[in-house]
Amino acid sequence: MKYLKYYASCLGIILGISPVGYLFWAVYTGRYGAEPSKEILHFLGDMSIYFLLGVLLVQFVARFIFKNKSIWSYLHLFAKIFGLYAFFYALLHIVFYVVVEQGGSIIMSTQEIWRRIYLLFGFLAFVLMGILAVFSISAILLPKASKIFAYFSSFAYLVGLLASIHYLLGQKIAVISSYFVFLVFFILLCAKLLPKSKDSR
Repeated sequence: MKYLKYYASCLGIILGISPVGYLFWAVYTGRYGAEPSKEILHFLGDMSIYFLLGVLLVQFVARFIFKNKSIWSYLHLFAKIFGLYAFFYALLHIVFYVVVEQGGSIIMSTQEIWRRIYLLFGFLAFVLMGILAVFSISAILLPKASKIFAYFSSFAYLVGLLASIHYLLGQKIAVISSYFVFLVFFILLCAKLLPKSKDSR
């Protein structure tokens, strides 16, 4: 069982880092053109959203399909790994924005965030995601902290909604995928809140 968890962890790590390999390949082969900064920025943000969406969507579907506790343990393992990768790509996204798009100026970046509502939504999502990442790492290193992480883990749904709004409003011409991502996050958040509203009656 320990070996299976080890292999599952390795698989999750490889899958999580694979977009970085694709990004290097895309830049090296000129897939993003002569000025790839915008494409790289959007790619990093998209990967963060897709990893978070995958975590929440799989956990939601698994509730109705998988009843085996061992399968649940592997799903939780992948959820933690991909959740941390969601923060990793969000961190790269915001660092790339500050360093490349704003010339490394924290002041200009801060002013721009306050000036544009979609950037503010994205920054709030990043802050909440960072808090969740700290609790997640603490739960991995200190098993006793897992209860604290379980208490705050529901904020991932709010993070997803804020990030999807950032994704939707940040496009000059919104594509269908941005509406789809927002709709899925919204449905997942409502599904998460619905049982609690029923219990309170």
